[in-house]
Amino acid sequence: MLLIGSTSAQEPLAEIIFGPRDGDNAGVLYAYENSFIEVDVWMRTAPGISIQGMHLPLSSNDNYIASRDDGVFFAPVVNWPTREFLAPNEDPDHSGYTNQGILGVCTWGEPNYGWGIHTEGNWLKVASYLMISVSDAELNTLFCNAFIEGSHPINGGIILSEYSQPGESMDPSTYEVRYACLEFRQNECGLYIVGDFNGSGQFNVADIILSFSKLAHGYPEPGMTCECPPGSGNAWGVAMDVNNSCTFNVADIVIAYQKLALGEPELIPCAQCPPSGP
Repeated sequence: MLLIGSTSAQEPLAEIIFGPRDGDNAGVLYAYENSFIEVDVWMRTAPGISIQGMHLPLSSNDNYIASRDDGVFFAPVVNWPTREFLAPNEDPDHSGYTNQGILGVCTWGEPNYGWGIHTEGNWLKVASYLMISVSDAELNTLFCNAFIEGSHPINGGIILSEYSQPGESMDPSTYEVRYACLEFRQNECGLYIVGDFNGSGQFNVADIILSFSKLAHGYPEPGMTCECPPGSGNAWGVAMDVNNSCTFNVADIVIAYQKLALGEPELIPCAQCPPSGP
């Protein structure tokens, strides 16, 4: 994982991670062409430190990220009176990058320790960017310049405001920021027909009956299974995920039946494991 920010010997007052914090892919985000990518935002504060306001501009390399779809805030930021994802815009400081900034403000009046982000040394996920990858990426390659600190014409770069200093931002030397690398993987599910649960080569009512039996009675997985997402260890019948949820459940059966009844057989596969050529 790249490290940008303080390199002082003393423990930082605050830390920020853009990307996965731990697990097998700590420091690396895995992506597939033309699919969704979740970039989590983690924060950790030293004991006695509470962040009352923040501006966290993440900038994404246009060679890897096509657009930002949306974003999600978590507590306590989701309850702040002012918090928003800034509209993506060309980053004026970095050619070839698009700014994907977060702006959050905790209090209107006097600072309040309890309302801010105070983790007492523990990690807390405060937000998650939802982005869409490009459709022609170089596969199986690690890109460590996919995400960098962004900018904004009004607020500049990263700004953190501690509760004890209303109107004053923290010194950048007192906090650390880390950005994940990005690796594009090749889809390994091969060519399949969405909705064709029984492997007959077409989607029809027999597939719906078989899929219902699978859910209701633990019917064995169909012949067409693959590990999805690749590397997850979870092999399942991806052909019956018809609503792009990357899971198979009763919602897929309902949607598949509605599509057949209306004569609209166009179904949406899992974006992480879409059908591909042999």
